[in-house]
Amino acid sequence: MPINTLTSEAGVKIGSIVLGTLVKHYFERTLKDNNSSSNGTTQLRQDELLYDEAFNIVKAFLEASTKHSVEELQRFSNMRTPSPPWVHVVKVCVPMSFCDEAATYLIQALGGVEMTKRLVGGTKWWQVRGVKGVDAEWMAAKKDWDDAEKRFKAHERQRSSTSDSQRSPPPEQGVHSDASAHYQPEMDEMRCILYAHGGGYYFGSIDQERYSIQRHARKIKGRVFGTFHRSSLQRHK
Repeated sequence: MPINTLTSEAGVKIGSIVLGTLVKHYFERTLKDNNSSSNGTTQLRQDELLYDEAFNIVKAFLEASTKHSVEELQRFSNMRTPSPPWVHVVKVCVPMSFCDEAATYLIQALGGVEMTKRLVGGTKWWQVRGVKGVDAEWMAAKKDWDDAEKRFKAHERQRSSTSDSQRSPPPEQGVHSDASAHYQPEMDEMRCILYAHGGGYYFGSIDQERYSIQRHARKIKGRVFGTFHRSSLQRHK
């Protein structure tokens, strides 16, 4: 497997910025502790520092990426990012039949076949894929997923006690791992967000924004659905 030089270059450039940020934050915190009367001013300086360093990190990465190929940039943004232990991940594959059905709705939303041809140059070229489906992931905090499981079981018990209809099969147990996780009925009890990652269809992936996706799921105490949609010049996805 070829070495992605963008990874090492970005690490060298961004690493020094991160190290400098940590040192500056240390002295800012020391100043705040030693001078409690200037809390407002110190907090302002810290906020300005966060914005300034975040801007410089993004700027350094963009400058480094301009010196590398599109493939290297896409490989960089597709690097696998593991989920923390408190996150429940369910990997799925959206069948191509669903993608084909979604394409018809998209064409209608754009104003029909003729309008779609005028806007994007056709109705078929962007549907060409050499895969069986689109990889995607459900993400939810394990605590919230466990709460949804309890609510689901409570609803099932209530249904079984008030109706003679056939009972739904109980959910499987012990599926809190990436390798064995499957979509369970109790996940339908949770709030849901459809997440489209950034990158302008040029680069980016769920792995690149996994931390943000997990925070969204935790904030709403629900689940987030993100797809590994194809980027420009990628014919294999």
